[in-house]
Amino acid sequence: MIILTKINTFQPYGSFEGWMRQITVRCALAWLKKNKLVRSKEKEVTKVEYAQPLIYDHMNEEELIKLSQSLPEMQKVIFSLNVIEGYSHKEIASILEIKEATSRSHLLRARKSLQEKIILDKAIKRSAI
Repeated sequence: MIILTKINTFQPYGSFEGWMRQITVRCALAWLKKNKLVRSKEKEVTKVEYAQPLIYDHMNEEELIKLSQSLPEMQKVIFSLNVIEGYSHKEIASILEIKEATSRSHLLRARKSLQEKIILDKAIKRSAI
């Protein structure tokens, strides 16, 4: 509904899909904040753990989304915005009103958690054979 009511604000300088995606993401984040699923300010984490190279490169978007549903809410939101939607950490920090370092930290934790889940899933599948 918001896209239809704001259609007159669309500027033909960019793509229509990009404009719609931006509205959709901002509405979803506003809903999450309203329902207190995402805190508007996150405590900055100073120590960042290194995650291995992207183990999920071979997975499709649907598999990644399904796997990411088990992540803590902030990690899930940042993972989706960065990996699936393609937002930069600077853009994510602006949208969520957090520091860029916090966004990076949450993404690294999400990646590490997903990597562990993928490895565990592969091990379970191997033992079942």
